[in-house]
Amino acid sequence: MPIPGKREHQEGGTAGTKVEVGARHVASPKLVLSAFVSLLSPVRLVPPHSLQVVHIETHRCNITWTVSQVSHYIQNDVEFEARLRYADHSWEDARLLTLRQNQQWISLENLAPGMEYELQVRAKPRLGSHEVWSHWSQPLAFRMLPAVALRHMGSYRTRD
Repeated sequence: MPIPGKREHQEGGTAGTKVEVGARHVASPKLVLSAFVSLLSPVRLVPPHSLQVVHIETHRCNITWTVSQVSHYIQNDVEFEARLRYADHSWEDARLLTLRQNQQWISLENLAPGMEYELQVRAKPRLGSHEVWSHWSQPLAFRMLPAVALRHMGSYRTRD
């Protein structure tokens, strides 16, 4: 039996439910406001921000970020993607790294000494198939420490 004011719909490839919400004036039965609200609207988080390098060496570094405006209902169910590129390359050439847990940091390894990189991060709730990625964060530009050549027993090596 259909529920009055409830409509099943198919939109954008996902099934959902729209409920009509109405408001009536207290003194009269006249309908003042009516709107349909989707119960399965995709949740798009605000992009991560405040990216910062917290540790850097010649070949590796650690970067953290912050996510704000996340409901306490989903704050522990967020995953991230990061993309890393050389500063002079396009984002299409970027290496994509997936963090399938609520981990607001990444440890990057095997980076080239002295090279400049850029990193962006985006977030998505892990609530089901209806969720979408946030927009990418503002890029964080950073330069790896240069390699220091050491004379050691007739050969050169780099020091981390």
